[in-house]
Amino acid sequence: MRFWGPLSFAALCIASAPAVAQDFGVSEIRGGPALSSLELLPQLFFVPDTQSLNVAKLDSAQFDVLFRSPELDVFRWLGSPRPSIGTVISLSGHESLVHAGLDWHVPLGSSAFYLEAGLGVGIHNGYLNNAPAGYRDLGCRTLIHWEYGAGVNLSDKVTLTAQWQHMSDFIQCSPNQGLNNIGLVLGWKF
Repeated sequence: MRFWGPLSFAALCIASAPAVAQDFGVSEIRGGPALSSLELLPQLFFVPDTQSLNVAKLDSAQFDVLFRSPELDVFRWLGSPRPSIGTVISLSGHESLVHAGLDWHVPLGSSAFYLEAGLGVGIHNGYLNNAPAGYRDLGCRTLIHWEYGAGVNLSDKVTLTAQWQHMSDFIQCSPNQGLNNIGLVLGWKF
C-alpha cells in the first residue's frame, strides 16, 4: 500500500508532461549515452579522429531540451533555429558540461531523415591548466559550444540522433585542448 502514493505521483507527472512542455515552449527532449574525450583530426577542426573511438570512452550521459523557435522576425531571418539547453555528464569523474544555444534542423526532403547544427556557449567543470594525465587543459571556464548531427524520425513523436559536440575557444584561452563528445540520443517530440 505504501507504494501507491509515489506510483500515483509518477503517473500524474508522466500524464501531465505534454501540457507542461507546451506551457514552457518545449518542442523535444533527448537523452542517451555519449563517448567522451575524443580527438579531432589535426588541422580539421570539425572531423573526429576515428583512432580515438573506443568502448572505454562510453562513460557519459547526454541530455538536451529543445524549445520551439520564437515567432520573431530575427529568428525567421536566421532560419528558425530552436533555442536549446543541454548537458553531457561524465559518469567516470572526467569533464562534464552544460550548454545553451541555437539549433538548426534541416529535413532531408520528404524522407524521415534530417541534419542538424548548433552553436552556443558552454560551461565545464574541468581543469583550466595543469590537468593530470587523462584530463584536459581547457584554459577558460566558459567556452564556445558547437554541434552537428544526423537523425531519423522513428515516428511522429520519437527521434534518434547521432550527435558530435565540441567545446573550446578559438581566440583567448590558453591552453585550449577542447572537449569532444559523440552521443546517440533518443528524443520525444511534444
